[in-house]
Amino acid sequence: MDANPEMKREGYMLQKGATLFIPYTKDQKNPNQVNGQKSGNGATVQKTATAPATSKAAVARNAVKVGVMLPLHNVDGDGKRMVEYYRGLLLACETLKQQGADIDVRAWNVPIDADIRNTLLQEGANQCDIIFGPLYTKQVAPLANFCKNYGIKMVIPFS
Repeated sequence: MDANPEMKREGYMLQKGATLFIPYTKDQKNPNQVNGQKSGNGATVQKTATAPATSKAAVARNAVKVGVMLPLHNVDGDGKRMVEYYRGLLLACETLKQQGADIDVRAWNVPIDADIRNTLLQEGANQCDIIFGPLYTKQVAPLANFCKNYGIKMVIPFS
């Protein structure tokens, strides 16, 4: 929150076009290395309920915890489009990591017929700092209430 002090104001609402600053450490010697390994830019979507993109050590260092709650499948156009969106988000996070940021990304597949409230009960959901999603209107209210209750920022990527 220190990087975005305006968010501390009572009643602050994130607005379209607002700029968010994501803090990172500047002590990384080689910006092309992440955790001692050369970074790559191949992103894949796993079919598991939760897909951590970073190590537990990064989470322990107060990493920015990013949640993605979108339809991540190859069944229809929505899913395929969201998989591409997710890949772009992972590439952006990889770039931030190369610059020294600690980011933990968790993804949940939330198709059109899913009750998002079940997803919100899964491990790690209430620990996110920001959640990207949902895609479908009927899932917005439950996710918005959840985010409000836990102080999580919510980004609806396509509205």
